[in-house]
Amino acid sequence: LADRDDTARTDLAACFEAWEGYLVDGLTHMRDRGGLAPNADPRLLAMATFASLQGGLLLAKTHKDDEPLRVALDAAYAHLRTFQTTKATPRTGSSH
Repeated sequence: LADRDDTARTDLAACFEAWEGYLVDGLTHMRDRGGLAPNADPRLLAMATFASLQGGLLLAKTHKDDEPLRVALDAAYAHLRTFQTTKATPRTGSSH
């Protein structure tokens, strides 16, 4: 769709930017409170997380199996945790 209809592409880009913006805001807040390392870049972390989510969702829908989404989200979460500081309280339990 994005290759064929520039209006649709622009609309999709705006929606993705808005959703990604929520992640940026949350990660910025976490970093500012000391939960993420000072060198954590909320914009890049949000982009990586959102890309994982979208890729996992596409594969899950294509294969009609939720495993690709679970794997993508677990990988994104593991990446985010590499920036976690000792001030942060780790979440317990599984995400699925």
